[in-house]
Amino acid sequence: MHRLAVIAAAAASAALSSALVSTVTGTVIYREIFPNSSTSDAAVVDTGWKANIGASATSKTSDGNIRLSQYIGRVNNLPAVNSFPANNTQDRGYFTYFLDQPSLRAFWTQEYTIDRSLYNVNTVSWYIGDTNNDPYRLILRVGPTNWFASAPQPSGNLFAGGNEFATKAVQITYNFATSGWNVLNFVPGSTLSLGGPTSLPATGNITAFGLLFQGTRQNRFDTFTFDVTPIPEPATAASLASLGALTAGGLVRRRRGR
Repeated sequence: MHRLAVIAAAAASAALSSALVSTVTGTVIYREIFPNSSTSDAAVVDTGWKANIGASATSKTSDGNIRLSQYIGRVNNLPAVNSFPANNTQDRGYFTYFLDQPSLRAFWTQEYTIDRSLYNVNTVSWYIGDTNNDPYRLILRVGPTNWFASAPQPSGNLFAGGNEFATKAVQITYNFATSGWNVLNFVPGSTLSLGGPTSLPATGNITAFGLLFQGTRQNRFDTFTFDVTPIPEPATAASLASLGALTAGGLVRRRRGR
C-alpha cells in the first residue's frame, strides 16, 4: 500500500511539473501570416484586416495602395492561428501600404477576441521593414469601444525593395507587462487621434488589435502574433496545489520510514 502511495505521489509530481512547464513556455493564441497564394499583389480584405487613414479615420481597406504583397514574407513555415484563412502556411505575402504623404494610419482586425479571464497576455510580436523610420505603436481595443496605443515601437531595417522583406525584416517583441499606454481616439469612419497617457484596464477582453503608424511613405509588416499563458480555473489550481501537497507529504513519510 505504501508503494502505491509513492507511485501516486510521483505521478502527481510529474503532472504538476508538466502543468508548470506549459505555463512558463506560453501558447500562441493568434498568428496572422497575411498569406498570398498568387504571384501578384492581393486584397488585404481577404485576411479580415482593415485600414483607416487620417484624422477622419477614412476606410481604405479596398484601396489599391493597401495589399498583400506578392513577395515572400517572414513566416518561416509557421501556420496561421485563429486567423483567416485558417491552417494556412503560405510564406508568400505580407501587409503593405504605400502612400507618399504624411498621415495617421490604423491597420487592425477584429477577427479574434482574446478572453483575458482565460489568458494572460505575455507578448505581442511582428516583423517590420519599411522604406523610412515612421513612428508606430501597437493598438488594442478593450471591450466594444475603448482603444489604447502603446509607447512608440522600434523601427525595423530600412530597405526599398519589397523582395528584400524575407531577409531584412526585423522581429519586434512587445512585453505586455512592462509597457506604457496612451488613449487612442478611434471611431472608424469618424475619428483617429492619439490621446494622453493612461493605464490599460486590468480586465476586459481584447476585441481588436493592430498597428498605428504616423506614416510618411510605405509601411510593411508580417507574422502578427499573440503569446499567452492560460489562467488555471480555480478547481484546477486547487487540484494542482493538492497534488503538490500530496507529493511533498509522501516524500517526507518515505524518508521518515527509512
